[in-house]
Amino acid sequence: MSIFNLYNKNRTILSFWILGLLSLFTRAYVNFSQNLLIGNGGYYPLQVRTVLERGELAFPDMPFLFYLDAGIVKFISLFGFTQSDELILFVVKTVDSISIPLLLIPLYKIVTLTHNKQYSTSIFMTAMFSVLAFYTLTLVSGTQKNSLAITLLFFAIASFMEWLKTQQTRSIILALIFLILVGITHFGTFSFALLLLVIFLIYYYKKRAVIPLIIVVLTSLSLIYFFDPTRSERLLLIWQNLFAGKPRPPQMLMMLVYFAIAIVAFYGYRKYKSNFNHPEKALILTFISLFFVITTPIIDPQVSGRLSVFLFIPIVILILYFGPLITRKWHVAISTVLGLTVSISIGMTFFGNPPADVSKADLDDLKNMKPYIKDPNHTVVISRHNLEFWVAWSLHVDVSQESKFDETLINDYDHILILNQIENKEAERNRPPQPEPESNERNHFDQPLIPENSSLIYTSKQFKLYRFQK
Repeated sequence: MSIFNLYNKNRTILSFWILGLLSLFTRAYVNFSQNLLIGNGGYYPLQVRTVLERGELAFPDMPFLFYLDAGIVKFISLFGFTQSDELILFVVKTVDSISIPLLLIPLYKIVTLTHNKQYSTSIFMTAMFSVLAFYTLTLVSGTQKNSLAITLLFFAIASFMEWLKTQQTRSIILALIFLILVGITHFGTFSFALLLLVIFLIYYYKKRAVIPLIIVVLTSLSLIYFFDPTRSERLLLIWQNLFAGKPRPPQMLMMLVYFAIAIVAFYGYRKYKSNFNHPEKALILTFISLFFVITTPIIDPQVSGRLSVFLFIPIVILILYFGPLITRKWHVAISTVLGLTVSISIGMTFFGNPPADVSKADLDDLKNMKPYIKDPNHTVVISRHNLEFWVAWSLHVDVSQESKFDETLINDYDHILILNQIENKEAERNRPPQPEPESNERNHFDQPLIPENSSLIYTSKQFKLYRFQK
């Protein structure tokens, strides 16, 4: 390696280290200052504590992150630390803070695989965009599985790209291992990875893609079914409601933005395609196609919105593929857009006011309800969605939602309590789009209705707790 190449390599590595530390600091700030109160943040420590106490999850889910966190808690306890709620929260927050910065390790590998031998501002800005833009900055606290799964997906993509270039068995084995880890970490990220793989196989094998596609689909469904049969069924039946939703203005705007990116990328592909081999062409066309497939307005807005979170991945990799070929003006334009996006993202993170489902006062108040739960092993508390995880965490009881309040639940528990939260404006801000005004459909974020044969047993500024008389 020449001195010039070594100099460029060291500059890239140093810049990635700086970005990693900045990303770690930003995520730690959000995690520890908000105290995991954003979204369904209580879900994660609850699952980890249940693994430690019972060796199983409290709710069916992809298990990798929870067992990873539990394993770290176990390891720390070997040094004399008690497996307390405080330790569990600390580990959960720390792992979430570290997950996205680790993305820079496979991203550096992708930089080298896309022939970016010379350090440039656009490489730095692309790496910054990957860890400090809306896409990854918002995936914190209540979306920890997304964060870890995205990093694992980058490892899978980097290993797969290395295999396409070198045909080394080690690389394809690593790619498969990381893809499996994505699958047992987060259903949504795995769905995006499968879509990416399916489109690539079609471009790469063309008419011969049928058998590889069948193998990929059957293997993936089997993996999901093993850990969560419900999600496997959802994936099989996704076509039923995939085109049922009505496009909303935000989705149309998102579509226009991503279509513009796809058109520019396709123009670059047509101009520079002679510089790429067949596997690289298939991969580039796959990433371009994802913009059209995911954001097309005929797709249900909820599905499109969830999958569009991952579209920063093709943006990053396409920039790296075209980086060594485009003109200086394009480098300046791309770096400017990425820099503005990152600046706005960081500003909103530090100076914004993210909605929280519960406050610290709410958590303290939940603990005040313990005297009213005489038999926690045979008691269930019904509350709105996201709050139920904090209820289970604070009171060590089973929880449920209004939609599951039926004869089966009544027969399964000796004591049924119903919890209403009073005027939580923060939680209201955190709710997803609601049904149309003319709809009478109940939403699981609504406060549960109180049956007539119920009595008020506890009230405070934050909550009202009722006992249902069987």
